Amino acid sequence: MKKLLFLCVLACFVACNENNPDQNNPYANYVDLGLSSGILWSSVNEINSHDSSPYFSSDEMMAVYSGHETFPSTSDWKELWEGCVWIWTGTGYTIVGPGGDSITLPALGFRSNTDGTIHDKDSMCYYWQRDNHNSAMTYYLDKKRMWVSSLMSGMPIRLVKKKNRHEAEGSIYEE
Repeated sequence: MKKLLFLCVLACFVACNENNPDQNNPYANYVDLGLSSGILWSSVNEINSHDSSPYFSSDEMMAVYSGHETFPSTSDWKELWEGCVWIWTGTGYTIVGPGGDSITLPALGFRSNTDGTIHDKDSMCYYWQRDNHNSAMTYYLDKKRMWVSSLMSGMPIRLVKKKNRHEAEGSIYEE
């Protein structure tokens, strides 16, 4: 009976993976908002494998990205802020790009690494960004400000990816 159950589960797993053409697509979780830089924004926050939360300390964040995925730079955030429509939802922002596609940035606040307390949930967006030191962008409903985070803060990660468009047999690929 256990063997039959195992075979059924295995068959379902194989069938589901065969029917999911996006599983090998490197852009499956990325959205082209139509920004002039060509930057694609991930449609989801990263999940910390240590505790299954969306919060990462500075040391943990450095182990997250690989390949062409990276943290947004200051100029990436600026382009997102200035080139898109930001709509406050009460628990974060829906950001609509010039191309009409959108992403959502939940206002998850940040986690104190000293006691694990979550601060500013559903009121402020803190996200790691790439620059010369560990920084986070903080977005408010009606204004934006840069805040250099303490290394003791745990914040969400939203990755970006640069996409170059070349038509090759009807597909788009990355250089």
